[in-house]
Amino acid sequence: MLSFVVAFPITVVVAAALWTVYLYVQMLRRAAELRKLNPDIPIYTAFNRSTGVTKLFFVGVQRRLGLPFTQGWQMRTKYERFQKSKDGIIAIVHAFGVEYHVANPEYVRHMAMNGQDFRKPTELYAIVDIFGETSILSADGDAWKRHRRVAGPHFSEKNNAAVNETTLRIVRSLTEKSTVKGELEIDPFDFAIELTLGVLCEAAFGVTYEVHSQGEVPPGFHMSFQEALNTVKDNVGFYLLVPKPLLKSIPMKFTQKLYNAFYDFEQHVFRLIRNARENKDQISGTLLSNMVRAVDADSDSRNHLSEQELLADSFIFFSAGHETTANALTFTMTLLALHPEYQERLREEVITVTGGAGKLPEYRQLRELKLLNAVMNESLRMFPVASEIPKVASTGANGTAKYQKLGNHFIPATSGPVNHFDKHVIQISHVALHNNPAYWGPDPEAFRPERFLEPAMTAEDEDDNATMLPIRHYAFTPFSTGARRCIGQRFSRSQFLSAVAFLVMEYKWGVSPKVVAGRERMGKDEIEAATRRYAEHALAETNGMPTIRIGAAVKLLLRKRVQT
Repeated sequence: MLSFVVAFPITVVVAAALWTVYLYVQMLRRAAELRKLNPDIPIYTAFNRSTGVTKLFFVGVQRRLGLPFTQGWQMRTKYERFQKSKDGIIAIVHAFGVEYHVANPEYVRHMAMNGQDFRKPTELYAIVDIFGETSILSADGDAWKRHRRVAGPHFSEKNNAAVNETTLRIVRSLTEKSTVKGELEIDPFDFAIELTLGVLCEAAFGVTYEVHSQGEVPPGFHMSFQEALNTVKDNVGFYLLVPKPLLKSIPMKFTQKLYNAFYDFEQHVFRLIRNARENKDQISGTLLSNMVRAVDADSDSRNHLSEQELLADSFIFFSAGHETTANALTFTMTLLALHPEYQERLREEVITVTGGAGKLPEYRQLRELKLLNAVMNESLRMFPVASEIPKVASTGANGTAKYQKLGNHFIPATSGPVNHFDKHVIQISHVALHNNPAYWGPDPEAFRPERFLEPAMTAEDEDDNATMLPIRHYAFTPFSTGARRCIGQRFSRSQFLSAVAFLVMEYKWGVSPKVVAGRERMGKDEIEAATRRYAEHALAETNGMPTIRIGAAVKLLLRKRVQT
């Protein structure tokens, strides 16, 4: 018995060591084969990216050990890894496959225009399918078109104008209720989350913001809507791995919270559905009314959604629809705190366009705010919604292609779903694209909104909106590209522009001194320098998985302007 106790762990350790050596040799073999196939692509080996566990966990230890390509490497290195490349493409080889990272706008355009040859690997998004059906994010082919037909009509110019009005009203409410003696201290992310969730609730789901305010727990529920949404969103992997009934039966506080959050989110959405059916006239034209109408349609209708599909789409719109805009607002407010001269220039522009101090822009005037659009785009360039978007080379329309070409490079084609044990995935690197000096000049890491006012940045636009989405040969892709680009990008932009226009008209702000430890012993200039360093560090430590989030909590101090 003793010999078994000793021998078993030794056997396990030896087996694990041999398996690791085997995988390492496999990685080197893949790298050698890739060099023969594509000799012009710079190749990096990264054994630590071989599995989800090594990619996403023990990240701090990996970074201290100096391992390459740990979580968030795109935001830390920007375009640095691509400098050895002749045409903006690199390959990262690990034990189970190859990742081709692309920062060449012409290659991005080629993939966007040739969707049959370079498809979106929707199977990689299955992690969000926790409601038993695919969503608008993970569906493919005709199923995706059906989801898109149902949701698309909501994102119209008429509804985006309503977004403008709703945003101005809610941002005024949020600031006025908290301003004391002309000052307001906020965490910009918390502030933006509350704002964007409120706008989404009202403009897309037809319920007043107060109904889903952060602290309200309705009778019969375990938590507020926002807490339930955030808990489900942050733990989707657990819901896939552990059946919901099992979560309920495990006597642990964490699993009980996960079960209650899932149950509460479903019940919150069902409550919204009931409200939509009872108040059809009041919420007509909203995203929710379109989806409820699709649920009530005949099952053989080309626009039919099941109730579980409605749940799945609601989860996507709520989780992605407000957090991404909130992140963009967080970065922009922090950048403007570090560059207060732009606050004054933006205020002057709003006054010029609207015709006087104290006036706020209507939706039709948002396009005329050239500098504000440039600030928004520059913020999205520096801190895009996501660090990368995956593509897969397919076998083409006839299903026989072994490779697809990107420039002079051959990308092995994948037939069927991506095999996690032998995968070749292309990653469109938004971060590297947005920092490619060939398109953005020698200062891509500098905050310089004027680059979006140059003639080359107001050229043709695939979305019929040259001011809001400048295209420089697909070098600017904050909302992705092609047919599957973000359906809610104009909704998001309307929120963003309206909120920032209100803030620069009503307040001026900087980084709060409270972020500085030991400020009592410092002089005014020392405190200002320390607050600037803190905010710059928070931006520099921005993380890129899965969406790009600021690296540390920042406090901003807003001071009410005296209108003249």
